[in-house]
Amino acid sequence: MTYLENKRILILSPQAWGTMFLSKHHYAVELAKKGNTVYFLNPPDEGHQQIKSVHIEEIKGYDTLYLVTHRLFFPYNIKFRFISFFHFLMKWQVKKILKAIGKPVDIIWSFDLGNIYPFSLFPKETKKYYSPR
Repeated sequence: MTYLENKRILILSPQAWGTMFLSKHHYAVELAKKGNTVYFLNPPDEGHQQIKSVHIEEIKGYDTLYLVTHRLFFPYNIKFRFISFFHFLMKWQVKKILKAIGKPVDIIWSFDLGNIYPFSLFPKETKKYYSPR
């Protein structure tokens, strides 16, 4: 058994799940094929979808790959003027996301170049990896 099998992995992505795959989408698919349960976190929804807070759905064609869509309870644009306050509010958003997943996440794999989800917002015991591509 290799290290990356039978884990719960949350992938943080600045690009939403769609028909055109970038590296983070391929990582998600391959990690799911290895027997991991993978949650692909879309960037925050800005009102385009009719979700109230956090919505998780299985991605068709993949048994253990889930799409996590979420809407912020505060305006996203405060990030550009009050980053500390933005991260303070994001702490509650991350808690909502993890609660919706319902089980502890083993690994956070971040492609988040925009620093929307700093690693400090996640539990200390969770392994964290950063990939800038």
